Amino acid sequence: KLRTFEDGVVCRFTALVDFAKLGYPVRANIFLKADPISRDPLKAYLLAHDRVNNLWRVNNGYDYAAECLFASIKEAEEFMELIETQFRISDKTVFHIIDDLAREKALNVRL
Repeated sequence: KLRTFEDGVVCRFTALVDFAKLGYPVRANIFLKADPISRDPLKAYLLAHDRVNNLWRVNNGYDYAAECLFASIKEAEEFMELIETQFRISDKTVFHIIDDLAREKALNVRL
């Protein structure tokens, strides 16, 4: 029955990972607004960085939202400091993920 969803609906198969057990207990969703001259270089940097798990282009005052994984709060702060020194960031908001209440829950189809 799963094959009926594969053609054009399923982008890829993936596992839900407990990142804390892999040594990355700190997760953060980081929203960034960059000056126009920094947008493309910032996007390229985030796409290439190994701490960025997911990256989205967003609206409502921000350019990008990144889900990032860190070994410590200190590492997360150093990541943010580096971004702010290398790129012209005009606004940022960081949300640390405390607990997963639901993941990949939408369209919970029984197969």
